[in-house]
Amino acid sequence: MLSDANNDRLADGNGDYNGTTLTLSRAADDQLGFAQGSDLQLIDGQVMKGDTAIATFSQSAGTLTITFLAGASKADANAVLHQITYSNTGADTNGTLVKLALRANDGKADSQTVTLDVLITNNTAPTLDATTIGNKTYDTHGTVVNPFSNTTISAGDIGQSIIELTLTIEGVDNTANEFIVIAGTRIDLASDGSGQAGDYHYTYTRNYETGTLTISHEVGVTAAAAQTLVNGIAYVNDTEQATTGTHTITLTSLRDNGGTEGEGNDTGDLAISATIALAINNAPGWQNTITNPDATLYYNNGTLSGYGEYVTAIAVSEDGKTLLVSGSDGANAGGNSTLRIYSRDSTTGELTLVQTFIQGEGDNPDTAAMEANGLGGITTMTMHGNDLYVAGHSGDATTY
Repeated sequence: MLSDANNDRLADGNGDYNGTTLTLSRAADDQLGFAQGSDLQLIDGQVMKGDTAIATFSQSAGTLTITFLAGASKADANAVLHQITYSNTGADTNGTLVKLALRANDGKADSQTVTLDVLITNNTAPTLDATTIGNKTYDTHGTVVNPFSNTTISAGDIGQSIIELTLTIEGVDNTANEFIVIAGTRIDLASDGSGQAGDYHYTYTRNYETGTLTISHEVGVTAAAAQTLVNGIAYVNDTEQATTGTHTITLTSLRDNGGTEGEGNDTGDLAISATIALAINNAPGWQNTITNPDATLYYNNGTLSGYGEYVTAIAVSEDGKTLLVSGSDGANAGGNSTLRIYSRDSTTGELTLVQTFIQGEGDNPDTAAMEANGLGGITTMTMHGNDLYVAGHSGDATTY
């Protein structure tokens, strides 16, 4: 941090660094620059804060001189200091330690010289991390889905920009009315194409079931802008017809503008995937197997779930509050018959068993079921008011 006891007392304690200079030098022909950002910009040799020039910016033979103008506060001076950049343009090899000398002058006296060490390394590949939606079921046409979120990107080196992002989309061999949205622009997954998507250029090619989408920017964008781009990637399907299938969207590579000279690496390999399973407007289906039957419900799938009786007749009371089910342990109403009476919740349909009748000559108090003479072979039941009428046979299917 830059500080000067005399300047800091000016401008009601905010500091006035008018006439103060910063000198950053190295005995080599390297490049010292200014990173654009916040509300400061370097325009025609002047550092501008909005529409006001707060400093001049000049360099020669490896020496950068910044002179602050009237109205430049302590905060302004430090903001400018923090946005100075350095890039090596000489023949230094990977691993060279460069020493920069920084000195300030308030118009009357020089500060002590501060030595800054910069390690020269080869260009490193950019990195990207993101949260994916995992396996998403897409069941409503026209819904916009963002496969990636919480993206973080690093260019790998100071001052570098992101110039290219590549994605692959699997499962696009039979696509129709399906799109990837980039910077607000829809890209049809069914056919090759290229064009502009906001500030970016895109190229999309499809090879059978795999589509490849390359998004590029001629001069490059900041890591923050690239993060916004990735978070905004979306999938949308406009068809209303029944559609099934799976699309896997993968971020495959990210490239910066650092180049590959001197064994540098400007491309980071990625493998970040999100899968979208299509289930649009599918026809209804039957569930044939009850895996966890509710003991209070009576399930019918040819036979009663959990035991071997066959359903022979079903009746519901006029008020919908009682259900009666008859069954037998033999085919075609043969064998022993049982009549079960359930109370029924008319809102939810939930059933509760309240009475069980089995065929017999008299009630056996040792069983929960009540024996009823003449109950065998029930084939028909009907309710009339609170009365139940049953018809069947006495065990011999030829005698009713």
